[in-house]
Amino acid sequence: MRASLILVMILCVCLSGCSSKKDEGASSETAGTAAKAEAVENAGAKAETAKAAGAEAKAAPEPEKAAQAPAVKKYVDASGKPLGLQLDIAAVLPGEVIDGAHQVMDNGIYRMTWIYNGMVSYSLERLPKAELGEDGVRAAFAEIAPFAYDASLRPDDDMTRRLGAVAWKWFYSTGRNEDLRTNTDYYIQRDDFDYRFSVSVPADFADEYKQVVKSLVNGLVFVTR
Repeated sequence: MRASLILVMILCVCLSGCSSKKDEGASSETAGTAAKAEAVENAGAKAETAKAAGAEAKAAPEPEKAAQAPAVKKYVDASGKPLGLQLDIAAVLPGEVIDGAHQVMDNGIYRMTWIYNGMVSYSLERLPKAELGEDGVRAAFAEIAPFAYDASLRPDDDMTRRLGAVAWKWFYSTGRNEDLRTNTDYYIQRDDFDYRFSVSVPADFADEYKQVVKSLVNGLVFVTR
């Protein structure tokens, strides 16, 4: 009887040991699976981070490619023929110059517009001749900019000497409140056509772009193409 009892106790101990080893093996296997999953997740996260960083680096602009943009282009009529004598701007502006509306008529009349840095708009025009003198220029401006106010017109002797033609300088305002803009025009009278340069800046940024306006004005020149 005692021998049977001892045998039963030995079997119980063995079975208990086997069960513990199985539990330990299962726990070990579970831990290994979790570790593998975590490693895979971490690797995926690193790959996404690297991918995002690469995309950001690719999207970033390259400073060395930022170049100065020319202020004007050559003008031709609808057939591609050069327009002859033109008022041009011999200036190079640092930054972005975007072409605006370019209109060329068969009679040699044209209007070219540009926008600088999304703020400064300027244009060159060749116009039908107005009556020579202040009265003719005022009549032309009344037709060109009927909504202008606070206007001041005067002859510009320096520009007249530079261009070899009678030049008039016109300051005026357009718009109101947040749309208020300051405008500077030069109206040049020659024997063939009249020519106009106009530059417009938001009033709140007039001081900031004063040098840009000065560069454009100083670059005015007549050329023949």
